[in-house]
Amino acid sequence: MSNETPSLPVEIQARSSGGGGVEAASATFYRTQYNTNIQLTIPQGLDSGGISVQTALVPLPANTFNSYSDSDSISIVSQYAEVSQAVDIIHNIKILVKIQQVNGTNYTNYRELRCFPIDANGNVYSSSVGANYQPATGDLFDVLVDGKVSHNSGDQITLGFQVAQVTANASDTSLTIFRIDWLMTAII
Repeated sequence: MSNETPSLPVEIQARSSGGGGVEAASATFYRTQYNTNIQLTIPQGLDSGGISVQTALVPLPANTFNSYSDSDSISIVSQYAEVSQAVDIIHNIKILVKIQQVNGTNYTNYRELRCFPIDANGNVYSSSVGANYQPATGDLFDVLVDGKVSHNSGDQITLGFQVAQVTANASDTSLTIFRIDWLMTAII
């Protein structure tokens, strides 16, 4: 009997996702001497059993990004990432924010900030690709959104925000965005 370990035939096949590659695009917002932090007002919304939620997500404003890099299938135009062919995109988004009451004071009720990639009509692409945070009022914190979405040719992608809050002491919410880093990896 031999002490040699018998070798088994192993076959490894490369996977292809169509065209066989990946490409990346990115969009960044940061404060400079020529702009200010992004200020969004998220309306209080309607009471639904003690919780107030604004149903329409508030999108990023026009001309959000001051630094970007396009790819063959993704172009950054104003506040949108425009898709030129049907692709799966892995979104990796980091946003530095602060939330307060719209009058600039701290809130005393429970609030949850939600963020999702949305289309130009405000529709959420996938509710599983989003973020839900319960931040302390007035604190800076990072919102992280990661996940894969199947996009169609012609899609215009931006980010949308909403706040859910306990109805007692509810108010409109001021969202200050200090920085956005958005990496989009298209699987071709």
